[in-house]
Amino acid sequence: GVTGTPSLAQYTQKLAHALAPAFNHPIDWHHQLAFEPGVQAMYAHAELLTPLSIGRLSVQFVPTVSAIAGNVVTQGTATLQARVGFNLRSPWLPASAVGSPELAFSASTAGNAVARNLFLDGSTFRHDPHVGHEPFYTERELGVSLAYNGLVIGYRAVFDGRMYATGRDHAWSSLTAGVAVTR
Repeated sequence: GVTGTPSLAQYTQKLAHALAPAFNHPIDWHHQLAFEPGVQAMYAHAELLTPLSIGRLSVQFVPTVSAIAGNVVTQGTATLQARVGFNLRSPWLPASAVGSPELAFSASTAGNAVARNLFLDGSTFRHDPHVGHEPFYTERELGVSLAYNGLVIGYRAVFDGRMYATGRDHAWSSLTAGVAVTR
């Protein structure tokens, strides 16, 4: 990916906020990072622990460790996710085009150890405005999803810990919908 004007971030944000102007308004783009290509390498390992089931009700635990290295972000993360629901499938499989409806509630917590964050530390190759990053921050997430016949809809609320010294905790949410296409 890239930063700066070629990223189309300003255009995309204005378009999204034009669709829902009551929620927020675009920020000032005068201090946008200049153009810079982003290069990242990532390794992640997640393990689905033996699910606990009572009839159609199941509980899943998914611990994950990951590492990202590059000029955009360099950090390590450890996450524990719990999923509770009816007819739970593996968290990595798409919504099946056949079968019973799946209703899943999820909660997770993560710790992030950060060595670099381009968006907080500034450009790799030039001096840009920056705030510096916190070396450690947490994330918490709550979610719900419903999948049936290849259709899925989900909502999640994310609570990020303070990522920079003068910042504060940040909460945001997303609503997603999708279609799984099978052969």
